[in-house]
Amino acid sequence: MRYSPFHLTPMVIVLAATGAVQAADPILPIPAPAPQMLAPTPVHDWSGAYLGGVAGFGAGEATFVDGDGDAVGDQSLFDDLSGFSGGVTAGYAFQTGALVFGLEGDILIGGPSQTEEITGDTEGEITYGLDYHGSLRGRVGYAFDGVLPYLTGGLAFGGGTFDEDLTGEGGDIDESYSGSHLGWTAGAGVEVMATDQISLKGEYLYTDLGPADYVSDPDGGFDVTFHSIRAGVNFRF
Repeated sequence: MRYSPFHLTPMVIVLAATGAVQAADPILPIPAPAPQMLAPTPVHDWSGAYLGGVAGFGAGEATFVDGDGDAVGDQSLFDDLSGFSGGVTAGYAFQTGALVFGLEGDILIGGPSQTEEITGDTEGEITYGLDYHGSLRGRVGYAFDGVLPYLTGGLAFGGGTFDEDLTGEGGDIDESYSGSHLGWTAGAGVEVMATDQISLKGEYLYTDLGPADYVSDPDGGFDVTFHSIRAGVNFRF
């Protein structure tokens, strides 16, 4: 009997059809691996001690006062104090969450001063100026990673000199008097991390140094207040 390709058994037909269907199946895609989570960016830590430098410009007034601290005399003579100062600062901060607390002290050389011309029967110059000033302040801020806005306030101190260089009918006057003040200061600022160890800051302070005696006969002196804008750099440990 001669073989014919049409003489296929039902089983052969079924197997052939099954193979064709399997061959026609599309290849299923292999699921991609889940993306790895990136590690969170480390935040700056404001905790620790620091040393730095600070410089600024101040403007204010020195009011004549008697031994009880009450205003006397011509209050317009030293109502336009101004000048630059610079010095050093040191502090310590600790951070809990985003809140940053700290204590900072500074001392600056120089400060606001003013010279007035005196005319009339007595002529010459009188000068008042701060020789130094500083503060011991608390600070509290809220850290936005490397940016720290803060409020600050505390004790302020300073020392000044009052000079008279006058000529009149009563003779020449060439005297210099000094006094020391203790008062308060308050303000606000922003500090920015430049690197992990170096930060830059700018701040505003209002300072009331309070009254101080400069002469003892009769008792009297000056009450000094001024505004200041300052910039600084801190090196953190």
